Order: sequence, then structure tokens, then C-alpha cells
Amino acid sequence: MFTRKIHLIAQVPDRASLPFYVSAAAVFEGNVRTAVISLKYRNERQFAKPLAKLLSNAILRERAMNYDFDYVTWAPTTAQHLRQRGMDHAELIAREVGKELGIPVKNLLRRMTHETQTHRSRQQRLLGPTFRAHCLATGRKVLVVDDVVTTGATLHAVRRAFRSIGVELVECWAVAATPSR
Repeated sequence: MFTRKIHLIAQVPDRASLPFYVSAAAVFEGNVRTAVISLKYRNERQFAKPLAKLLSNAILRERAMNYDFDYVTWAPTTAQHLRQRGMDHAELIAREVGKELGIPVKNLLRRMTHETQTHRSRQQRLLGPTFRAHCLATGRKVLVVDDVVTTGATLHAVRRAFRSIGVELVECWAVAATPSR
């Protein structure tokens, strides 16, 4: 497989803390794409474990066993998607990553906006959702897991929420990144 650090620069004026990196374990195509879509939209939960294994292996390779995170967490989906799907696919992946790496998994984020990023234009995506970070994360090192990164707006919003409460380290990883266009 491959590991890629994606340098994300949003074309939005209030993004003063950029540049910002998200690492991805694979490209969102082929079997990885099929597995993510099957988990996310078809509730085929058996794909959470292999996707988490792919991501965990990439983290281990990239960080060379130096992954002293206090917590693993995820960018929570919208309440509407949670009701429709009956689960949060990113949470399932994060819980498996935590098991693989031996790191406690905690729900450390609350989604404050209800709009989904799905089917939005790039410009709309760059505005991103808004999150509130749990004070338990203050002064800690947090690994944030997501399924797919497109523009990086969601993970940037997550990072901003954690930084606002004084999280020591926020590292963002996605299972896959959409191919560059």
C-alpha cells in the first residue's frame, strides 16, 4: 500500500493555522473504495476491521513505533446519518484502530453543525463543519481517525476544536484520500 501526507490548504480567509497535514493510508479507489462504501452506506460492519488494520499498519510504518497518543477519537457523523445508518462508521474504524495500537478510544468531539459534507461542492466543503472538543483532551496527544479525506475541511475543523482547548498534539489520519484531480 502507500502512505501519503496530504498538504491541505483551504482557500478560506479564516484558516490562519494552515498549512495542515492529513495522512492517508491509501487512495480512495479499488478495494479500499468498495470497503469504505460497503461500511458507510451498506452497513457492512465487517469492513471496519480490515480498514482499521490498513490504517493502523500505515500509522505504525510512518511513525516507526513512536505513537504515544493518549487517545484515539473520530470526527463524528451528523445526527441524521447516525439515525439513517444506525452507526457511525468512523467510530467503528477508530475503535478497531485503538485495539490494534493499544490506545484508549474516547468520544472527544461533539458535532455542532448538522450539515453533511456529502454532495457539497469543494467551496462548500471548505467551510466545513464545526466541532466542540471535550475538556478531557486538554493537554493530551490525540489521534483522530476518519474514513476518507477529500478537501480536509472536516479534519481541519476537528484540529481547530482541539487546539482551542489546548490539546498538545492532534494528528489526523484517514483510511483513504480521494485521488487528486
